[in-house]
Order: sequence, then structure tokens, then C-alpha cells
Amino acid sequence: MYRRQEGGKEEKDQAYTRAKAQAEAVNYRKLDKEVKKSCKQDKKDWIESKCTGSSQKAASRNNIRSFYGVVRQLTGVKDNTNVPIMAKDGRLLRTEREQNSRWKEHFEEMLNQPEPLLTADFGDTVMADSLEVYEGQINFEKVQRAVNSLTNNKAPGVDEISAEMSNTTRRQ
Repeated sequence: MYRRQEGGKEEKDQAYTRAKAQAEAVNYRKLDKEVKKSCKQDKKDWIESKCTGSSQKAASRNNIRSFYGVVRQLTGVKDNTNVPIMAKDGRLLRTEREQNSRWKEHFEEMLNQPEPLLTADFGDTVMADSLEVYEGQINFEKVQRAVNSLTNNKAPGVDEISAEMSNTTRRQ
């Protein structure tokens, strides 16, 4: 379809007579209209297939990551990681070098603070006497069952070990 439109434009541009130029212009407009209509229909079909196919499959399999990926794809929402940074005087910093030096300056100001005049006194605070800790027998099967029940694609706990890392370990 696009090639026919391109060919119509070339013929229109190369027309010698006024009548031939008008006829080619009409033909070009007709082809242009067909291409636009075809593109519009293709986009509609693509959106429909994403809505009925991919998103419903992901939802039925409880695959939330895939489902929201399709939603982001359809809505066109993108994460904006390149946010402009302003200098102290209000001008926009354009180069990465300027932005990095401004970030350095910002964190030096924020983190290099003088000692506080007053500090908190926790002298009278009652501390917890003990923690409740399970002291029974722990065997390999219990640990394996607990590790296998962890959900993937979640943030790791305080030990910084993700479920994926735990699930890949095997008994030697």
C-alpha cells in the first residue's frame, strides 16, 4: 500500500501538464487516504488483540507483571528517568557533567551538617527483655518447604537474599 502511495507521489511530481498534474494529485490523495485508513485499522486490530489476547491470558494465569506490562504498552506510559535539574540560580543544567556536579554539591550540603546541639537521651527507656525465638528442631525439609513457598519477583528481606537466589540453591 505504501509503495503505491509513494509511486503516486512521484508520478504527481513528474507530471508535465496541468490536467495530468491534477489527475495525479487526485490519485495521490486517494492512495494517501487508503494508507491512512489501513494504518488506522491495523492499529485498532493490534489494540484489540492486546486487550483480548495478551492481557486476558495474563490475568487468567494471575501473572500481574505481564498484565501491567500490556497496560503500560497500551497506555504509552513510560518511566521518565531523565528529569531536568536546576542550578541554584534557577537556570536549567543541560549537560550530564553540570548535573553531576550539582548533585555532588547538593549531597555535600545535605550530608555535611554540623553536630546537633541537643541529642536524644534514652537513659530511662525500658528495653525489651528478650525476643521470642523458636528453639525447636529445624530439619532440611522444613527449610526447603519454606524456601519453595517464597514468591518470585519480590523485594528481598533484610538479609538481601531474593527468592530467586534461594530457589536456585540445591542440596549437595
